[in-house]
Amino acid sequence: MRRRTLAWGICALLALLTGAVVWGSPYAPLAAPAPAQIETVWAIEDARVESETPLVTHLEMDGVPLAYDAQENTFYCTLGLEGEQWPEMRLTAPESDVSLMFVDDYAYDWRTDAVAEGYRYELLTYTDEAFAYCGVVFTGLPVVQIFTEETITQADTQAAFSLSVYGEAALESPARVHLRGDRSLTWKPKVGYKVEFTRGGDSGKVIRRIAGLCDTEDLLLLPLAIDGTMMRDRLSWDIVGMAFDADEGFGGLPNRYVELFVNGGYAGVYLMMPPYDIGGEMRKAGQETVYRDSLYRVTRLEMARERPVLPDPTSPETGFECFYAPSAAHSFDALEDYIGLIAEEDDAAFAEKAKACLDIDSLLRYALIMQLGCMVDNAQNNLYIWAHREDGGYRYRFAFWDMDLTWGLYAGEEGDRWVELDVADRVIALDVDGARARAAAIWAQLKARGVTMETVEALLVQYTHELGDSGAFARDAQRWEKGHFYPDATQILSVASVRFAMMDEWVASLAP
Repeated sequence: MRRRTLAWGICALLALLTGAVVWGSPYAPLAAPAPAQIETVWAIEDARVESETPLVTHLEMDGVPLAYDAQENTFYCTLGLEGEQWPEMRLTAPESDVSLMFVDDYAYDWRTDAVAEGYRYELLTYTDEAFAYCGVVFTGLPVVQIFTEETITQADTQAAFSLSVYGEAALESPARVHLRGDRSLTWKPKVGYKVEFTRGGDSGKVIRRIAGLCDTEDLLLLPLAIDGTMMRDRLSWDIVGMAFDADEGFGGLPNRYVELFVNGGYAGVYLMMPPYDIGGEMRKAGQETVYRDSLYRVTRLEMARERPVLPDPTSPETGFECFYAPSAAHSFDALEDYIGLIAEEDDAAFAEKAKACLDIDSLLRYALIMQLGCMVDNAQNNLYIWAHREDGGYRYRFAFWDMDLTWGLYAGEEGDRWVELDVADRVIALDVDGARARAAAIWAQLKARGVTMETVEALLVQYTHELGDSGAFARDAQRWEKGHFYPDATQILSVASVRFAMMDEWVASLAP
């Protein structure tokens, strides 16, 4: 609720700030504060003609470009989430002879209220001859903008990229961008993107510093379109981040929520994160691994795209995509031992082959996290197999990707479904190389690293704060016509409670 009390005191404060501007404050706002009398605004209007088009489409706050939604004629300024008081801000219209004046005085409102509720403040823009209005909204999330001259498709498109993070210098870079996704592009109106930073044109990729995230030459912008909470994918990645050591290949990835604007239109809330740098991840196991190792993804054949695909001999619906191999002519040579393992019908022979070619701990850790998160799409799809060359043969390790169908989504309201991962289930059933006791030890290790119900609760509180108190969740809901305007993690909490109890009971039965 907007605070309209102590009006005289606030006016006095504004007068004091105006005096500070006159005497040379470094934050002197080129946008004048809201006048004490509305007659001042009327006088500006009366002396000018109202413009039929916006007078400004580019504004900066303290030198950081604001995002602009042309359809709503509204600018978006990131202010972060913390702090009740307004910071000093210098709103400018660079390279323009347009004057700016706030008609609504944001100083009457608490900063946190203005951000969380998405208050839109009227800004009067005018020249000697014309005037027009636009709006300014303050958001608590970082803001990403993408500009292209051509329609963005699955092919690379030249783009200009900018990222605004409160308290940080803005990042602006040439880039290439394309749509990301497979089947989702045909049935989801809200689409994902991949961004590659360049020096411009057809130049090679360059590394950019992404404030609060990492240094990277690529970024993914995940639309979170099928999950009404917008939390499941992020929760899963944060759990994986706890489970893996920082120097392990194909472990957790940093991530954060952002609001995205594409070609002057508001696109909604996205999860921003880097993709795996396959070569970089492999080198964590040794500098020479990129010359010996390969990476594959288990996938449904209907979703395979441009990469080489080998059908799974044990399943008519799935296959293996080659993401990386040292030799294109022998893309699947490194997978032969794994194919032989999963096709082996004799239990004794399976156990012998599994002990020889599987990284048992990697497989068990994958299976435990997958079961905990009820990751229904990470067994026959989005399961990565890393063929690591070792002692003259290959040792297979396992990693995650695209964990949006998790924590009860499409798995039943109760969340007690067992997710079948045949190779892991069989290794545990046959107790290959002491798999049962090792699974129990890994589960204890995961909990010691913080993979607990208490951690999940704390993370969901954090996500709810970021999505809800930034005002971004409500804007995304309005943009994509969703039925709820504040994040609700109730179902995830319920499913997590069931899964942790289920896993504790199952692991206890493995090694009593």
